[in-house]
Amino acid sequence: MEFPSVGKHCSEPYCKQLDFLPFKCAGCDKIFCLEHRSYDSHHCPKRLVVDRKAIVCPICNIPIPVPPGEDPNTRIDDHINSGCATTVRSTPRYPCSVRGCKNVELAPLMCNKCGRHHCVTHRFEDHHKCTGRHAPKKQPIAHPNPPATTP
Repeated sequence: MEFPSVGKHCSEPYCKQLDFLPFKCAGCDKIFCLEHRSYDSHHCPKRLVVDRKAIVCPICNIPIPVPPGEDPNTRIDDHINSGCATTVRSTPRYPCSVRGCKNVELAPLMCNKCGRHHCVTHRFEDHHKCTGRHAPKKQPIAHPNPPATTP
């Protein structure tokens, strides 16, 4: 039993295959089967208009559009020579306070008791041997009336 209302026929003149999962070309807006869905396989006349590329600058991490038919190396050289943003924005980093741990987090995970930053592994008090708030160094108490010294 055939289902003529389900699926679409391939627009390629020599194919005309009934496909239940057809592809619509973004360039020419025609329907194609799996075999003819690429621009090259159905010789799409508008593939150069749709085929857009962008390369990422290795210095500033900004995507640079490359027009069809232009060399990407030329575009990246022009971008760098025209004053590419050489300062890379750094995100704040929070290294773990546990001795020997080299993990670094992008979000602060502070212990409520000791006030130190910890990684995801050491975020719980029992995992980083929390001793509570560090007591400030004791300073001698200054008396308002110092005792009199007798000569």
